[in-house]
Amino acid sequence: AAAKKKLDAHITQMEATATLIARTPLPPTLPAGDFVAPHAFRLHDIAQLRGEIFGPVLHILHYRADELVAVCDRINALGYGL
Repeated sequence: AAAKKKLDAHITQMEATATLIARTPLPPTLPAGDFVAPHAFRLHDIAQLRGEIFGPVLHILHYRADELVAVCDRINALGYGL
């Protein structure tokens, strides 16, 4: 329940600050529980991630090929393990 609450809060934040690419609804036959529907968001900046998210949420960041090293450096600087 605590993980679902954190994921729901993150999804709400992303819906307000990122671009929703896709959301897959949960099947209506799914038994009651703490399930979270898969989401995909396009980030405008890597700084939009404020912590590691463990759940069915995909974050996509577009960048130019010549920015690859700088983008990787920024991602690594976040200090997240995944």
